[in-house]
Amino acid sequence: MRILKRRVFLKIGRFGRRFHGEALCFSFVPGSCLRLGITVSKKYGDAVKRNQCKRRIRELFRLYQHRFPSPLSLSVTPKVRQSPLTYCDLENDFEHFLRFLLNKSKGNGAC
Repeated sequence: MRILKRRVFLKIGRFGRRFHGEALCFSFVPGSCLRLGITVSKKYGDAVKRNQCKRRIRELFRLYQHRFPSPLSLSVTPKVRQSPLTYCDLENDFEHFLRFLLNKSKGNGAC
């Protein structure tokens, strides 16, 4: 499921926890179902680059959604860099984020 409403993004930003990877910033709050929202700034590049980045993030989310330990509302923002992000950069950050979530869920019993 996608997050499209501004108020939901604001809620995640205000009350959510954060994880900063090398290429992506993740903000998340526990929820009733697993949802994804993507924010890509115009500083990232032209529309083609922004849309390519969003497609890659959505695909990684689709591939890794079965590994999430609990339902979350997740907002993902790519970091603006001089060099373009590769699929491997994004995949590494997703894997680090999932390891972070799994360690949190094992340690506390919940996120």
